[in-house]
Amino acid sequence: MTGWRAGWVVCPSGMETLFARLCQYNTTGVAPFVQRACQVALDTGDDFIAHQIARCRASRDILVQGLEALDNVTVFTPQGTFYLFFKVHGLRGSSLERAVQLLRDTKVGVAPGSAFGPEGEDYLRICFAIAPALAEEALARLVPYLRTLPAVAAAAR
Repeated sequence: MTGWRAGWVVCPSGMETLFARLCQYNTTGVAPFVQRACQVALDTGDDFIAHQIARCRASRDILVQGLEALDNVTVFTPQGTFYLFFKVHGLRGSSLERAVQLLRDTKVGVAPGSAFGPEGEDYLRICFAIAPALAEEALARLVPYLRTLPAVAAAAR
């Protein structure tokens, strides 16, 4: 359960002891309301999960298609998460400065790639666990702004 840090691990046979030691300090003391929420989710959550997956897939596709259409953006289409990493050519400064610039100028919040390690410095991350209408609105704000930045040749992408 994202955000509440509750879940389980499926591991190869023979690694149970290792994972039990690793998980002990992460799962000990899970609040009773979270435990009850987990039980309800396991008992009745299939329809909700199917809805969330479809909603995230639609929002992902909206953002990927819109950003891929720009010559100065490189997009990495995720397959198993609800975050999209993309690189904007022509933005100046660190990824943190770029994230702040986009928030200030477009009112769309993105995370700096550097928050995920030094290899992420050239990238930004946007969450698409949102309604497709919000993904369309974010794209409508981002695209005109990103179009004002210098384009790059396809080979440089």
